[in-house]
Formats: sequence, C-alpha cells, structure tokens
Amino acid sequence: MKSHAGFDSGTNASKYKLFSFVIDAVFGHGQYVQHAPIENESHASMSKAVYEGRNAVNVDGVEDAVDLMVKAQDDKEYDRGLRYMYYLLDGFGEKGELPEPKHPLLVYFMRNWDACKDMWAVYERGHVAHLGSHTNNRLESAWGDLKQILRPEMELDECVETLILLQSTGELEYTSQFHVVGSRHYRGADDVLLRSASLVSPHAFNLVQWEYELFKGGGVIDIILQLTSQTTEKEYVVNVATYTCSCFFMRTMLLPCHHTIFVRSKLKKNTNIFGLGGSDA
Repeated sequence: MKSHAGFDSGTNASKYKLFSFVIDAVFGHGQYVQHAPIENESHASMSKAVYEGRNAVNVDGVEDAVDLMVKAQDDKEYDRGLRYMYYLLDGFGEKGELPEPKHPLLVYFMRNWDACKDMWAVYERGHVAHLGSHTNNRLESAWGDLKQILRPEMELDECVETLILLQSTGELEYTSQFHVVGSRHYRGADDVLLRSASLVSPHAFNLVQWEYELFKGGGVIDIILQLTSQTTEKEYVVNVATYTCSCFFMRTMLLPCHHTIFVRSKLKKNTNIFGLGGSDA
C-alpha cells in the first residue's frame, strides 16, 4: 500500500492524499488495483479507503433505516425509513412513488419483509398490547432459566409438577414484594398525580406522568368524543363510558393517555387518573 502526497497536479485543491493498493507478483512486478483519495491518515479515513469502495453498502445506515421502520408509529415514519434505505442502496432520493428495487438487498427486503410489515412494524401492530416490550428477549431469558431446571430425561408429569411449583414460588415472591411497606418521592407531581401514584408501579407512573404533562400543556382541543391533538395533528376517539382512547399509547400500553385525562377534567369526574379507588360521581 502506498500513500501519495499529491495527485493530478492542479486539480487537487483540497490537498487530499491518494491512497493506493498494489498487488505484488513474482520478480517484483506489481499492479495497482485501487486508488482512494483520503482527507488524512486517521483511522476513520483509512477504514473508509479499505472497506468502502464505490459500490460498498453503508451497513450502519441500512441498520438505522430498518430501525426507523421497526419503531415507526405511523405510515409516514415508515415511508421515511424506507426511502432512506432506497437512497442508500439504489441512490433514489426523489419524491413520489418508489420505483422497482435494483440492489439485491433491497429486492430481498421488499419481497420478504415489506410485504409482511404488519407482523413486525410497530405502527401496524398498534392493536397489540405489548406494554413497551417489542422484543422476545424476556421470553428467551425465561426459557433459558427453565432449561437449567427442566432436564431432557424428566418425565412429563415431573415437568408439569416442577412448573407448577415454580409458578407458585414466583407468585409468592411477587406478592411479598407488592406488599412491602415503603415510600416513594415524586418531584414536580401535583395532587392529582400523587393520588394516582399509590395505584401503579413507578414505571407506569412515569409513563402516565408524561401524558399528564401533555394534558396540562393544552395540546387537546375541540369537542369531547372527537379530539384533535395540536402536538401530533391527529384525531382520536375517546369512549366516555370506559375512558378508553384510540391513540397508539393507550392501545399498546393499556395506561391512561392525556386525551382521557382531558375528558375526565372536562366532565369533572374524580381526580383519580386511573379511575380506581373511588366513584366517578
């Protein structure tokens, strides 16, 4: 490998160095196989010269595009991630309808993944209550713990008996932790939030606290049943009888959103956000 201080006299205004790959054959004969202008001899620039040819795939960019599509909460966010992948792989950056894919990776993605996005894209699975867990890591971890206890040579009845014992033990541990006497401090919480804090876990409280702040900010306008959010510019429907909402947050997290909090305040129902521990009279 050789590095040339200058090249193409009179055309290298930026003073880039020319990084060249040479393959040596027998008797000292060699052949240049690649030339790459580099800004400097830093690790980042050298890595690009070695691993990123003209047709190399930006792996990190493709991963970011897929992550955008997986976590998209509506079709616009999904389309933004898909167009980013088109730009990286096919160089298509125009508006309008997407053309037929050309790059083999993009062809594979459109045929095998985009066609079934309702199975993995978050916005297509908005009707599924996942409670914030989008992966199967916890399930795989639980299976791993079971494999340490359940052995292949165990009989079926012995396996069932062991599973029942483990379930009973887990329920007892959860009950003991649930009834532990303690205290929690919530800074910045008003009386409405403090009355609701004793009903849920700290994690659930933090999620609802964000929705409550949106409600206090006045982001919901219009009438009661058909609500329009100034924050997301979308319309939502709230069922006053059950205080359930059609928004993505409540459908997936099963926790009160700022739309239902708004309706409760307008109807002057009880100040308990969760609707527990008292009547709505």
